[in-house]
Amino acid sequence: AWSSGRFDARLQGRALLLHTVSGYGDAGVGLSLGLKPQENGAGLSFSLTPAWGHAGSLGGGLQLWGDDRMRAPGVGSDRGVTPQMSWNTELGYGFALGPDGQVLRSYVSSRSSEWRAGLEVVGFKW
Repeated sequence: AWSSGRFDARLQGRALLLHTVSGYGDAGVGLSLGLKPQENGAGLSFSLTPAWGHAGSLGGGLQLWGDDRMRAPGVGSDRGVTPQMSWNTELGYGFALGPDGQVLRSYVSSRSSEWRAGLEVVGFKW
């Protein structure tokens, strides 16, 4: 992890070491880049998080539990899921609402991967 003022970056990785199914594997790596708002929560914020691995696909998490009834259509056998790329982004702006420190934050968020189309969310946080 690295942080300097309002900017930060983080690299994370994971791997499944043991599972009861022979030959089953699960791994992933992700990078997070961000611009944080000011200390009081006001101002511009942005995050970009690309990730690669089984967590980017619907099949990886379902296969971890090993329940065939929950498997997504087209996923295949326990060893048949290939790692996928996914992207999460969020852009926001916090508006200071007075001297008491209240902040209203508007944001737009998008998530997409090879398994699911983009999901866009627009909203406010208090």
